[in-house]
Amino acid sequence: MYLIFNAFKIRKNVLLIFILLSVLAVYLGFADISLPHDKYIHFIMFFIMSFLFYWILDSKYTWTIRNLTFLICTIIGGIGSEYLQHYISPFRTFDYYDIIVNVLGSISAIIISDIYRYFYIKPNNEHDIELGII
Repeated sequence: MYLIFNAFKIRKNVLLIFILLSVLAVYLGFADISLPHDKYIHFIMFFIMSFLFYWILDSKYTWTIRNLTFLICTIIGGIGSEYLQHYISPFRTFDYYDIIVNVLGSISAIIISDIYRYFYIKPNNEHDIELGII
């Protein structure tokens, strides 16, 4: 069990920024405000949120981080939030285009994060040896 928890470290500063932006996103999602160019805002918010979420965990297990980010940010956040705000907020209407833009923003962040990790993050060999991987 120790091995599993030792494989992931939390970047607390990234987690804090993610939480603060999540509060802002929830407020914007349920508030009675109309913003111009809301599709751009959807894309940017889901890009930033997914990018941050991807980097919360410091681990060499890219597959796990990628899939966790996809599940939580893209599926639950990007699709689920649109359904949820439709049923909870009397000020909001359901929009399929919002879902498409949310998903595109989230997937774009995951792809860019994967590319960055692949080319610029070097594996920590001491950490790999400690985990018994090498």
